[in-house]
Amino acid sequence: MSLAANEATDASLTKQEREKVYIQDLAFKLRETMLNTNDEEKRKLLRSIYDTIKNASTGSNPNATDIEMQLSADVNALCMNASSFTPDQINSSIKDIKETLRKRNSIINNQA
Repeated sequence: MSLAANEATDASLTKQEREKVYIQDLAFKLRETMLNTNDEEKRKLLRSIYDTIKNASTGSNPNATDIEMQLSADVNALCMNASSFTPDQINSSIKDIKETLRKRNSIINNQA
């Protein structure tokens, strides 16, 4: 019985760590993009989404998988294109990311 409990605890901790790393990875990408941006207006916009992602819930559940993949795709697209985007384009992308994050959080919070 103790072995099964230990295995369940280990599996839970592994899942929690994986979820934490997911959010940290997105935040790291945004931070690197922000630090490599010379335009102060763009940097300010990127800082806002970096702070939002960095402080996002690290929990997850299987129902959030698709929306989390969308969140990753949105963040990756912003990071890849930030240097060529105008501030308005960055702001639009940030709005999309925040909406995707809101949907993710709603799914997670409703499944708790």
